[in-house]
Amino acid sequence: MIVFDKVGKDYGTAAVVDNVSLDIADGELFVLVGPSGSGKTTMLKMVNRLVDPSRGDIRIDGRSIRDMDPRTLRLGMGYVLQQIALFPNLSVGQNAMLTGRLKGWDMRRREKRARHLLDEVGLPSTRYFQRMPRELSGGEQQRVGIVRALLTGPDIMLMDEPFSALDPISRRQLQELTLRLHQSLGITIMLVTHDIDEALLMADRIAVLHSGHIEQVGAPKEVTGNPSTAFVREFFGIGTRMRREEERGKAASWEH
Repeated sequence: MIVFDKVGKDYGTAAVVDNVSLDIADGELFVLVGPSGSGKTTMLKMVNRLVDPSRGDIRIDGRSIRDMDPRTLRLGMGYVLQQIALFPNLSVGQNAMLTGRLKGWDMRRREKRARHLLDEVGLPSTRYFQRMPRELSGGEQQRVGIVRALLTGPDIMLMDEPFSALDPISRRQLQELTLRLHQSLGITIMLVTHDIDEALLMADRIAVLHSGHIEQVGAPKEVTGNPSTAFVREFFGIGTRMRREEERGKAASWEH
């Protein structure tokens, strides 16, 4: 379990995250959603100590992350970024095996696991293992990033807007892939997004953030059906209107 206990993060005099308390259960797919600047990425980065809290504490399975070596902590978690961070001079296989190398796995173990996961995410290793990142589409590159994050079997995976740079078809495919992997592997996933549809599709539970505060936490149906604040009501209402306008625009284009 991941526990945020009265956590805050300041930059100068501004509190980017302010007095946040939150529990994330083992095996949960937990989504942080909110507008830009709401503090969701800062919260994610505090879990693996890419950013340290200014106050409060974060505990994983009862142990404060302040008592953990940052490198060891990060190697024990998967991390998938919005920017597809593959090394251009390394093959797909070498990129996929990187975390295993950092943890001291031997080559045979790294390659066996990487090939298995590449097959699992729809990149057959017989075809993709020796390819270079420049030969892949954006969606394929992000699949390699997911393989790299999962290679060593972490209990926790952090995902920072991992699909937002992709085209709609690739985004939906990777959303569905992540849901399948979550179900089959049973890992805890903490995902950041500003996309309301993505949050509602992916989440077991959602935390709605605004200006460094949590406005509401709950299952998707609870948040949309019983918003606890005016901000949550407006945030999800605006999203619904935008989706309806997009649907009307698509329908109009078909008519012409």
